This record gives sequence, structure tokens and C-alpha cells, in this order.
Amino acid sequence: MDATKGGGGFRRALRVLQSTPVRIAGTGIGVALLLHGVDAGAAARSLAGVDPGWLLLSVLLTGVAYALSVVEWGVLLRAASPAATWRRIGSWQVQSVFAGSVVPGGAGGDALRAVHASGVAGSGRGLASLVCSRMAGSCGMASWALLGAVLLNAEFGWITVAAAAALVGLIMLGWVTALAAAPLVARCTVHRSKTLRRGATLALPLTDALRWFRGRRDALGWSVVAGVLGWTVNLFSLAALGRAVGVDAGPQLFAVVLPLSLLTTLAPFAVSGIGLREGVLVGLLVHAGVEPHRAGALAVLVDLQPLPVALCGAMLWLTERSGAAARQPNLKPALPLP
Repeated sequence: MDATKGGGGFRRALRVLQSTPVRIAGTGIGVALLLHGVDAGAAARSLAGVDPGWLLLSVLLTGVAYALSVVEWGVLLRAASPAATWRRIGSWQVQSVFAGSVVPGGAGGDALRAVHASGVAGSGRGLASLVCSRMAGSCGMASWALLGAVLLNAEFGWITVAAAAALVGLIMLGWVTALAAAPLVARCTVHRSKTLRRGATLALPLTDALRWFRGRRDALGWSVVAGVLGWTVNLFSLAALGRAVGVDAGPQLFAVVLPLSLLTTLAPFAVSGIGLREGVLVGLLVHAGVEPHRAGALAVLVDLQPLPVALCGAMLWLTERSGAAARQPNLKPALPLP
């Protein structure tokens, strides 16, 4: 009984933390602390004096990184359904960036891709292509995080190396679990527990599809290669952003600080980690020797990095909606003849 009460209390506390007023307040506090720790005027001057050449290079590299993300997902989806053309996959990927920027937490982008992938490949294989794509991208992030932590152990300590190594191990475990879980899930569909049976029945199409992907090693391999290359290009894009505001930092620094700052998006008491994410990023950059006002300016540019792709996604989304509306038959009743 006590355990039940304790569990109920935890759920109530979590609901309070996830409530809209608390999340808005948490975001406001995070932004206020960030502004308090950074000279806003100096940061604004750094933004005003941004180097256009480095900024343009960052934009171009960001475009290449997103193109590689299309390949990362596309090779998997096309293995599941040749009806998914590269043009459609590219359009869905870019639109997902727009949807992810509109819906807090990025869930909108995943939902958009899931709908389209399920439409061409079925729900099981469509969702499985997204899961494998996500894990392929995580391989790039984790491998670079480990390399960066080793290179920067003097600044961040060996505990960061241990954390990065644990992340690599966790992703490897995730791959093994995802690709080998189908037999266990199938056995759970006949378990005595009704709740377990229902959960296993819902998960079975996905785990069966993931097992199906085990036989498509070429697609999985190319997806991982594209994921690693995409994250690599993205890190060089961030380094170019840093140079644009006078931050002389290599990709290894961003390989360490960016994943740590992204963890704040999981915080239930802030909207997508806004304020907290930038604060953590600025704090880590300052710890590495970057001037606070330049770190603040860079944090703003990092937030704006997906903007060009998101704008392209918005135009594609509006174009598709307009085209779909134009193809609808005219349902207005005809006027009676005189």
C-alpha cells in the first residue's frame, strides 16, 4: 500500500512538473539566468559583426548534413518499399524539420515522417525504418562524443570520457535489443498477464519489422555510414558558426558540448529545454575557454542553424497542402437549370 501511495505521489509530482505553467516558468527562469550570466549587449555586438563568409560556409555544410540525413533514412525506407522515391523522401525529411520546429520537443517531425513512411511501407516497416535511422544517427553522435572527450580530457576530465563510452555501449545495446527482440515479444503475446499480452501484441509488428531489417545489411550499413558522415559535417558546420563570431574551436569541442546541452530537452519543467539548453551550452563553452559574450552569440546561432531548412520545409508543406486542396473535387451543388 505504501509503495502504491509512493508511486501515485511520484506520478502527481511528474504531472505538476509537466504542466504548462511550470514549463513556461522553468523556461523563463532558464532564459533569465542565461541573460544574467552573459553580457547581452556584447553578445548582440558579436552577432552584428558576424563574419558572412564563415556564416555562409556553415549554411552550406548544414545543407549537406541534412542531405545525408535523407540518405540515412532513405536507404532504409526504400529497402522496405521501392515505391518511396528519393524525391518524396527528401521532401518528407525537410518538412519534418519544419514540423519539429513548430511542435515542442521535435515530436511533430517524427510524427510526420511516421505517417508518410507507414503509408508507403506499412506501419511496421515504416516505423522500423525511423527507429533504425535514429539509431544510425546516434552512432555518429556517440562515436564523435567519445573521440572529442578523449581529445579534450584535460578540459572536461576523464569522467566525460567514461560517460561517452557508456553512451557508445548503450547505443550498441540498443541495436542488439531492437534487432533481436522479436522472438521474446512473440512469446509475451501468450503471457498470462493481460497487460503484457496487450503491450506485446502492439509491439510485435514493429519488432518483426526490425528483425526483417537484419537481413538488409547493406541498407543498415549505408544508413550508419550516412549517419556518421552527417554528424561529422554538422560538427564542422558548428565550428564554422563559431568562427563567424570569433570562437576558434574545432569540431571536437562541439562533439562534447552539444550532446550534453541536448540532454536538457528531456527536462519536464521547461519547453523543449529552451533557456536551459542555451545555458548549458554557454556554460560548457566558457569552461573550455570561450568568452561569455561570444558563447552567448554562438548559442543563438546554434538555435537558428536549422532555420533555412525549416523554411524550405514550410514551403514544401504549404505547396503540398495547396496541391491537395486543388485536387479535391468541387462538391458544391449545381445550380438548377431554368
